[in-house]
Order: sequence, then C-alpha cells, then structure tokens
Amino acid sequence: MRSGIIFSGLTFLAIAGFDPLAAQSLNQGYAAMDRGDFYAAFSAMRRLEQAGDPNAARMLEEVFLTPGTAAPSPPVAPPAPSPSPAAAPRVVAPAPPIRMAPAQSPRPQMRAARVRPLPPPLTDADFREIDAPLAAIGHLLFFDPILSGNRDTSCATCHHPRLGSGDGVSLGLGTGASGLGDARQPAGPHAASQRIPRNAPGLWNLGAREIHTLFHDGRLEIDPAQPDIRLSPQGPLGYLQLDSILAAQVLFPLIAVEEMSGRRGENPVADAVHDERIHGDDGAWAL
Repeated sequence: MRSGIIFSGLTFLAIAGFDPLAAQSLNQGYAAMDRGDFYAAFSAMRRLEQAGDPNAARMLEEVFLTPGTAAPSPPVAPPAPSPSPAAAPRVVAPAPPIRMAPAQSPRPQMRAARVRPLPPPLTDADFREIDAPLAAIGHLLFFDPILSGNRDTSCATCHHPRLGSGDGVSLGLGTGASGLGDARQPAGPHAASQRIPRNAPGLWNLGAREIHTLFHDGRLEIDPAQPDIRLSPQGPLGYLQLDSILAAQVLFPLIAVEEMSGRRGENPVADAVHDERIHGDDGAWAL
C-alpha cells in the first residue's frame, strides 16, 4: 500500500511539472528506505536537497535529523503555476537550514557496563589440605567403572579431563553407553533408554572451602546453622563420617538410575535403589 501511495505521488509530481530526474531520485530514496539501506536513502535525498528541492530538504529534516521519527511524510506537490500570458521563470525557494542532531542508530544505544571488581585469585589456603594416600585412591576410583552398578561407567566418563572435566554434550549418557563426548552412544546388554536430563558440569575448584551448595537444583548444601551437617534429600549423612560437602556429593551419582546405578533387574545396586534401600549395611551405598 505504501509503495502504491509513493508511486501515485511521484506520478502526480511528474505531471505537475516536477523534474523526472528528481522524481527518480526520490523514488530511489524511498526504495532504499523500504529495504533498510539508510545510507542510500540519505544520499538520494541529499542530492535532491542540494539541487534546491524543498521536499527533499523537509524529508531529510524529518527522517534523518529529527530524533524519534519513524517514517517520512508523503511528498507534497509544488503549487501549480498561475496562468500568465508570458511564462515567468519559476523561482525555487531556498531550502531551510538543516538542524544537525545526534545520528539515530537503528540499534539501541549500549549502556555503559558497570565495572565490578574481580574476586581475588584462589590460593592453597582456599582448599582443604590434601591427604596424599587418600588422593591416590580417589584418583584410581575416579577412572574406574567399578563404582557403577553395571561396571561400565566411571566418574571420568562424564567428567573427562579432555572434555574440560565435563562430557562435551548438552544431555549426557551415563550407564548403558560407550564412547566419550558426542561420540557416546547407547550400546551393550544394558543400553541406556534415555539421556540424563542435564549436562555434566565442570569440576574446577569445587573443592574450595567457599563452596556450600552443589548440584544443579541445590539439593545438597551445608547447614548454615551447623556447618558440620550436610542437608540432602536422603536426610542426615553423619553416620558416613564425611569431612566435606564434596565427599557427600560423590555418593549421589552412584544411586542415580541413568548415571551410574542402572535399572532394576540389571544389578544388585539398581535393585536396592528401586526398593529405596539407600542407607545401612545392605543399602545401595554399601553395595
């Protein structure tokens, strides 16, 4: 509809004695405006304005130099010349002076970013002291699938050093799969029926003393009133004699069906999880 109005207006201007070349430049300016080429539109209008066209000067003022103007007004036809025995030369009124205003960008102005101080770098004092023999055992267990119910998945399967201590995919595959990263596929006698509904996070600095909440849903945390107590869906974990929240976190992937335990009927750990036998000497953790 807008193009039709523009075309009709240009036709009227040409019939009324308007310069066809000027009409062509005006048409080019509108076409450039419609396709978002503001530079071409400005250039076309500027050429007309410099040639003394008052309509072009007005549109330059409205469209490009007035803040908040979204679209130009329709072109206004010049007044028809009054009949006269002798044709008098047409006097073109000088273009009004252009008021320069800040250039209007199609994108919103970027707000100045607030500068916040970076936290201080971590040092050895921010972590617990390392017990070398326990760390060696933990290193072996981290890469050993013996902790999973079907003996096919280790901690490193989904937190691999070559994958940034994650698994490299948005939704992971735990037990019942083979391969690493995006090459991991359901395979074997206990092939996984579904992916884990979240990604495996990186493990960097999770042993720092300042960490007080773990898991994507925050289900494991240090009790603010009693720092020695770990709050979890499985209730108090004091009988396990865990000395950090990270030690408590390690236990939960072991009893997650899709992560490490497996499904009912596949192994004793999975059966205990299904029967909600988690604690005690015959519970999933003990198994």
